[in-house]
Amino acid sequence: MAASLGRLSLHPLSRGLAAEARRSDDAAPYEWTRVQEHAGLGLEAWSPDGRRLRLGTAAWATEGRLPASGSPVAATWLAGPDGALACFTFSEAVRPDAQTTVESLRRAGLALALLSGDASARVRRVAEQLGIDQVQGDATPEAKLEMVALLQCAGHRVAMVGDGINDAPVMARADVSIAIGEGAELTRAKADVVLMSGALVDIAWARETARRAVRVVRQNIAWAIAYNATAVPLALLGQFPAWAAGLGMAGSSLVVVLNALRVDRAPRRASASLRE
Repeated sequence: MAASLGRLSLHPLSRGLAAEARRSDDAAPYEWTRVQEHAGLGLEAWSPDGRRLRLGTAAWATEGRLPASGSPVAATWLAGPDGALACFTFSEAVRPDAQTTVESLRRAGLALALLSGDASARVRRVAEQLGIDQVQGDATPEAKLEMVALLQCAGHRVAMVGDGINDAPVMARADVSIAIGEGAELTRAKADVVLMSGALVDIAWARETARRAVRVVRQNIAWAIAYNATAVPLALLGQFPAWAAGLGMAGSSLVVVLNALRVDRAPRRASASLRE
């Protein structure tokens, strides 16, 4: 039942539960109705026999019968109106490219913070592995919004990376929002950038590409101003024949296009080296 319900969610724990059931051929089909995902809490739905079931955090799924757990072990609970039915625990591992990405962004001069709705003990453990000092666990969507607002009020420009449905509000508030391609549809809709590869290392690649694109745009604008400032007065004074002006304009456009094509080259080599 939990695996069937978990298939309706994009949360990593729900996806893991559904995947494990598929491997063991132990997932019975259910026709769930009135399905609703609650940000930061879990999934709620009605079974074919009319029972309301919840899959999510201990306190929410059991309606307060079980307290919120500060355990360092990831877990999700299945509960009905009468209480808990099952608890599923999960092992967790940091993404292979997470450390490389953190180091790359830190070398670029960025300050990093980890905000998560997961238990503080689990979040701190991950932050220690990655060397991130600013950490906040058990963070609600409202708490994440408050943190981003405080950073912006202090004069910082904030880039937010997320993939969960509860990240959508803070993604909309951040100066730049980056969604992981495998994340929730609502989060992708709110994001400025979607990493379709799902690779964290592409965050550094996207930033490098954006910075390079801005430099190339400025170069092209400077070239266009310089060309027009020279060619237009000469044409008005009759020192520049019409055929030469037309040829010069075409050549200027070609220079701009060829310069713009350079944007796609160096960042890809840098991204490839980061993956290695």
